Amino acid sequence: MQNKKASIQATDAYKKFGGGNDIPLVAATNRNLVKEANMLKTPKAIKRDILSKFRSQLDDRDTIPSKWLKEDYLKLLSSQEKTHFNRAVSDLVEKGLIEKVNSCIHSLRITDKGASLIS
Repeated sequence: MQNKKASIQATDAYKKFGGGNDIPLVAATNRNLVKEANMLKTPKAIKRDILSKFRSQLDDRDTIPSKWLKEDYLKLLSSQEKTHFNRAVSDLVEKGLIEKVNSCIHSLRITDKGASLIS
């Protein structure tokens, strides 16, 4: 009975976190309970977040406020996710979708190519 309960909990946790879309589920074997769901953001997920932020404010401005990046977004990332963030930003810059303002990673501007992609 306890194995069935743990299985149901694991299934519920799996569904709650999107059914595995870039989010691995780590189930603990101790007492057959799910102890944690590891939700590290991948570079792909971070790129989506950045482009979504641009999309949400496209009519108002072409630059992401550095306050949002520093205080609202980067502050919540783990050290590994911050590495993914740097990789994601570099990739978006290489593709010509965004550019760094004054060579600062905390100030990003969308390019015409990026704006046409997200609009």
